Amino acid sequence: MKLSLEVSLLSELLDLSTRFIAKSSTLPILQNIYIAVVDNEVTIKATDMEKYILIHFPIDKAEDGGITVDAKTFFEIIKTIEDDHVELSVSGDNLSISSAKDSFTIKGLPLQEFVALPDLKEPKTIEFPVATLTAGIGKVEFAVLEKNFSPVFTGVLMTTKHESGKDSIVFVGTDSYRLAEYKTPYEGKAQEMKVIIPKSSINDIKKVGDYCTGKGQHNNVIVNFSHNMILCEFTIGNMSIKTNSLLIQGNFPDYDNEKILPKNFNTTITVDSSATDKAIRKIGILTKDNNNFIHLVSQDNILEISSGNTDLGQANTSISAIIDKGDINVGLNGKHVADFMKIANSDRINMNFVDNTSPIVLMEPDSTVYKYVIRPVK
Repeated sequence: MKLSLEVSLLSELLDLSTRFIAKSSTLPILQNIYIAVVDNEVTIKATDMEKYILIHFPIDKAEDGGITVDAKTFFEIIKTIEDDHVELSVSGDNLSISSAKDSFTIKGLPLQEFVALPDLKEPKTIEFPVATLTAGIGKVEFAVLEKNFSPVFTGVLMTTKHESGKDSIVFVGTDSYRLAEYKTPYEGKAQEMKVIIPKSSINDIKKVGDYCTGKGQHNNVIVNFSHNMILCEFTIGNMSIKTNSLLIQGNFPDYDNEKILPKNFNTTITVDSSATDKAIRKIGILTKDNNNFIHLVSQDNILEISSGNTDLGQANTSISAIIDKGDINVGLNGKHVADFMKIANSDRINMNFVDNTSPIVLMEPDSTVYKYVIRPVK
């Protein structure tokens, strides 16, 4: 193999690919990246056996061949090169990396030792904008933990819904104490889908989507899925990027009901996002060792936020609020509220209450696309 690539392009592709290698493994090949040229087409692969990335793009004047090398070492070397282009060549089990000022040789393994990537069997397909995928993941994944007592709570639910004659794509994340839902309209009739993608994979898939939109590509992503696997296909000009992940098996809980996700409220409190975030962080200085507990009390368009008694002492602050229909007196996990403030794209937030013991629903004003549910703390 012999080819010349722009350093910036190679660095970007290695940044994406190294996310898909095994963090630790007794099989060295799972920490390697596959790079090869066949008929003036470059192929880059990486996998940890639970997810993979596969990149194809054309190139001029390249010699066929390839190798697998340690992904992190390869990436670290490329990041140090200050020249615009780098030449890669393979001799035996060695990869030579050279530029105008630098040269490296790293040992590798033959292409044939790289693991075979799995194929989807009898997949179903749905297609929608890449921006929908990245927005949906970004709005809900923070509510998911990689480790949980139930496997279905360690992934993001991606599903389609048909309501009132219209279809939508829905993303949901929960750790059982809070739940985030992002629902966006789907043009046309959507393929029925209900898959749970592991958090360990979903952020890497989002990273690829962000890379595509960052390149000014506002194409669709083609999502192929079966009962145990999902494959997302992205395009950037004449480059193809595919990401694959195993799915979490199990039944995601039925959350779309008044008990978990209320729709009828007795009190709505509208607050400034920045002021609320600052107030919660103030109180959080004393509650970080007390499960981040905060106490909210509303009266006369003022929302008081306090810590209660903690081992470190007490804290109290207040912010202006618009209170509709009644006052509240409730305990919450302050970190859960602060997490939502980081993600919401609004200067104001509506906090919707049924009563002091039912789940609280946080939303952006005048929008039902994004909902965030928090369980009160007694």
